[in-house]
Amino acid sequence: MTAKSNPISILRIWNIIKKVWFIAILLVAIGGACGYYYTMKNRRPSYRATATIFADYLDPVVSSDTNPFSTQKATTLPNIVAGQRTSLMSDCIEISRIDKVIDATNEELEKAGYGRISAGNVFVVQKESNLKYADVYITASDPNLAQAAIPKYCEAFNKVSMEIVRIDNMKIINQSRAPAMILESPKKKTMIGAGIGFAIFAAIVFLMNMLDRTIRSEESFSSMFPKVQIVGTIPHFDINKERRLAKRWMSRQRQLYDSYNDRY
Repeated sequence: MTAKSNPISILRIWNIIKKVWFIAILLVAIGGACGYYYTMKNRRPSYRATATIFADYLDPVVSSDTNPFSTQKATTLPNIVAGQRTSLMSDCIEISRIDKVIDATNEELEKAGYGRISAGNVFVVQKESNLKYADVYITASDPNLAQAAIPKYCEAFNKVSMEIVRIDNMKIINQSRAPAMILESPKKKTMIGAGIGFAIFAAIVFLMNMLDRTIRSEESFSSMFPKVQIVGTIPHFDINKERRLAKRWMSRQRQLYDSYNDRY
């Protein structure tokens, strides 16, 4: 059977969907349930330690000629190079993305007998109420590692920042006593599982359409049986529709008969 004999028809696909719509609901429900079960069974708690840091400038302007990071300022610190400082912390947040800060933090953590943290688990967010303050968030699978990483990170952050912009000593003014436990929400994987279930249903509908060998036109018949001559065609007869029309006609005739009897 050629592609011409069985083209993709929206009406045909819609008719298939109407016949097997319950499979869609079933597959979506099974996929969502699997995603939820996988999340609940395999999720591991993570712990987030927080701290608020404070810093202020010593010198308002720093010459890039004496800056040890002048070679990378053009790409990593554009606001500092251009002299377009909006606040100290906005400059420092750019510095917090430098790998040297994370490397120095991990070096100190390993010396103290802890593990390592990744750059993706460290966030520095500037406070809107006061531009000299920022919140530091560090997430780790071990609560002791998260708690110990805060002062180590701030120390490395302070050291690297002082080499790039002249700041007063960065201070931790508020640190969480115990890291908060964070559990992964099952919502994301539940939605992914439901999406996979719907994709499987769409593939089933497409496959049913491709395997459907029903002859629906003279062109389809000629392409499938080129040596057979078509003598004539029988129009499509919808018996359910004809029954409905017959019932309407009978109902109309009965009304007319009753009206005639009432009148005479």
